[in-house]
Amino acid sequence: VTRMAAEGLVEEVSGLLEKGYGPEDPGMSGTGYREVAAYLGGDMTLEEALGQMRSQTRQYARRQLTWFRHQLPDDAMHVDTSRPLDAQAADVVAAWKTKERSIDG
Repeated sequence: VTRMAAEGLVEEVSGLLEKGYGPEDPGMSGTGYREVAAYLGGDMTLEEALGQMRSQTRQYARRQLTWFRHQLPDDAMHVDTSRPLDAQAADVVAAWKTKERSIDG
């Protein structure tokens, strides 16, 4: 969030507002844009806007993690890039054989 502000978010939002875009426009409703627009409108301080951006970013990240957790089946295997590929392939084959036996009876 600090980096976004340092890299020109306030100036970007200010420019969009000057061009006639308002808080109701789709691009202005994203995290950061909404808070900076409120700051530029005098509704909050810059620190309050940055604090709200941090909070909104954390909440969004939590929602994403929850969504991703529910996308994979319970028996999905996770790839571990720190382990050799052949060892992971052997794990997949062993798990598949175990599952195949349990289905057959």
